Amino acid sequence: MTNIKNIIKKNLTSIVAAGALSIVGAYNANSQSIYNGVMGPTPVQLDNRVSYSERTSQQSVTTSTLGENLILKYWDGRQEGNQLGLFGYANMAYKQTSKGDLRSEGLGDLCVGIGPRFKVDIGNAGSLHVLSYAGAVLPTGDVEAKPALGNGRIDGKFGFFATYLSKHKKLEADIAFDYLNASQRGISDDINDN
Repeated sequence: MTNIKNIIKKNLTSIVAAGALSIVGAYNANSQSIYNGVMGPTPVQLDNRVSYSERTSQQSVTTSTLGENLILKYWDGRQEGNQLGLFGYANMAYKQTSKGDLRSEGLGDLCVGIGPRFKVDIGNAGSLHVLSYAGAVLPTGDVEAKPALGNGRIDGKFGFFATYLSKHKKLEADIAFDYLNASQRGISDDINDN
């Protein structure tokens, strides 16, 4: 645990800068999340996220990960009125992982997806924004690193996201479904604690 704290302290400037840029960059953006069906203000949008996770296995081994995800999102179609278009994204993670006395740092797996999107104006009730995608997690992370930075296999994904916005955008309701079909070829040591 203290090692992760040291990693966080060492990278605190980067984390704060990434967070500040995310806040400034999202100031006037319609789509602040990959799980939000609303088209962004421009056809291409860059999203940067910082995350931290920690889990302890049944064997009492703790795995901690500090990650930074860079997500490139693309929409086409019109901004106004009813619209039909295309949505796509590419998500690349940079990870710092520790598991017991082991440490690794580098690029994780690349996740890509593409699919149809649409918006329906519901008059005085507001608008409904929907996007769906099919995609894959591609094995770009180093599986030889200990702990592994990737899973070493291609996994299929699909998802469905929808956002309802009231007429004056004072009310928002979101729903998300994201499914990962993990192939069973070679489970990395990041999952298997044996």
